[in-house]
Amino acid sequence: HPICKPDGCPKPNPVINGHFDPYIEANQYPVDTHLHFSCEIGFQLQGVQSVQCLSTGQWSHILPQCLRLTQEEGISCAPPPLGPHVVVTAVRGLQSANSALSGTTLEVSCASGYRDQTFPCVPSLLRCIDGNWQGRFANCVSVDTCMFPLNIAHATVLRVGMQSNVYPLGSQVAYTCDSDYQLVGDAVFTCQPDGCWNPDILPVCHPPSHLYMNPGTWSDYIKLNTSLLMSMITIASVSVILLSVCLVLVCRPHPSPQTSAPLAPPPSDPDRVALIAFADGVQSVLPSYEEAVRGSLGGVLNYRLHRPHWTTMLGGQRRNNRDNTRQTPSMRDSMGSTDTVTVSEVST
Repeated sequence: HPICKPDGCPKPNPVINGHFDPYIEANQYPVDTHLHFSCEIGFQLQGVQSVQCLSTGQWSHILPQCLRLTQEEGISCAPPPLGPHVVVTAVRGLQSANSALSGTTLEVSCASGYRDQTFPCVPSLLRCIDGNWQGRFANCVSVDTCMFPLNIAHATVLRVGMQSNVYPLGSQVAYTCDSDYQLVGDAVFTCQPDGCWNPDILPVCHPPSHLYMNPGTWSDYIKLNTSLLMSMITIASVSVILLSVCLVLVCRPHPSPQTSAPLAPPPSDPDRVALIAFADGVQSVLPSYEEAVRGSLGGVLNYRLHRPHWTTMLGGQRRNNRDNTRQTPSMRDSMGSTDTVTVSEVST
C-alpha cells in the first residue's frame, strides 16, 4: 500500500510584535527549512529562537511569541556569545567592552577567509532588548572558493582565465547576453576573500527596445532622488523670483504723462516793435526777439542809443486822441514805420 508523506510544513501565522526569516509567499515551507524568530524593541521572545520543518510535516518546536517587557527587567546586555572569526560592527546604540545598552543593534559578519555556513554572504543583525540579544548568530567556517555564480535569463556565464568549475578566491566571471538582448548592470564579478561575489547585484538582459532602469544600490537611489529634489527646488525658486519681478513691474503705478505745449516765439515782423522809454533825455531802444535770444546764448545785447528828435513830449501831458500817433517825417525816418510803433503805459 502506498504511503503519503507531507512535502512541507504549514506556513506560521504572523508573529505579533515580531517576525521570522525567511519569509515566503507560499502556504508551506519545504522540509528541513529553518525559521529564525525575533521581536521588536520593547518585546521579548518567549520560546525557542529557531524551528525546523521535519519530514512529518510539523515544526520541531512550538512557535514562539513576543511578549512585552516589564520595567523590572534589565536595560543592558552582556557581550554577545560570538563564535570564532566573527566580526561585529555597531549599527545603532552604544556598545562597550563589557555591556550594551538596550536597543543597541550589531551587525555580525565573518572575517576574511571565512563565510557564514547557515546564511552565506548575508550579514545578520543582533539587537539588545532589555538584557537579551535578539537575532541570528553567525557560524563562520573557512573557505577558499566562491559558490557557483547564479544564472540569469538570456545570459551566459563566462569564466575569465580558467576552465574548471571551481572558483577560487580572486577569480572572475563575466555575464554576456544573447544576441537579441542588452546587458543592464555590471558584467564582471570577482570572488572576494570572504568567499562572496562582488558586486552583489546581478545584471539583467533585456531587449534593446525595452525601457529598463538599472536598480543599482540604495545609495545610488538616494543620490538620484536627492539630485532630482534639489533640481526641482532650484527651478521652483527661480520661477517664484521671476514671477515676483513680473508682478512688481506690471502692478507698479505709472505716473500720467504731463505734456505742456511749447511756447511759440512771437511772430517776426520786419519792422520790429520797440518800446521806447525816455530817461535823462536819452532814447533807449530794446532789442528784438532774435537779438534777445542771441544774447541769452552768450551774445552781447546791442542797445542803440539815439538822441531825441523832439523834446516837447518831456514832461508834457499825453493826449488821448489819435494825434498822439502822428509823427513828423524826421521821426519816421529815425524810428521806422509808424505802423509798428505803439506807446503803451503798461509796457513801460
